[in-house]
Amino acid sequence: MSLLTVGDPRRTHGATALRPEPTRHVEPRPDLRIVTVPRRRLRVGLLSSILIVTFFVGIFALAAMHSLVVQAQFELDRIDEQVATRRNQIDARRVEVAELESPAAIVEAADDLGMVSPTDVVYLRPNER
Repeated sequence: MSLLTVGDPRRTHGATALRPEPTRHVEPRPDLRIVTVPRRRLRVGLLSSILIVTFFVGIFALAAMHSLVVQAQFELDRIDEQVATRRNQIDARRVEVAELESPAAIVEAADDLGMVSPTDVVYLRPNER
């Protein structure tokens, strides 16, 4: 039911006069005055807004730093892989050099070039003065 359809309970049926209110002693009310909002409430709101914004900016900065760390880690992993590949190449070349410097490889290379082994060995000595 809305307020428009409800009748006034102070009215009597069919009568247009209102029931008289009982008289009672009413103390005078103080004059109305404007109430101001305390400044603390505004400061607390401002401070909480600043804290919330600072929190989210900090979280965003942490996420950005984390992404930079992840990118740097990917770069470091790529460089480590290159270093490992180069070390394997160096080790393979060292083995190849050691095989080529071995006396058996030198004799074989000399034979391929048509060199022959000497029949007698002569040692040279410098002149002494």
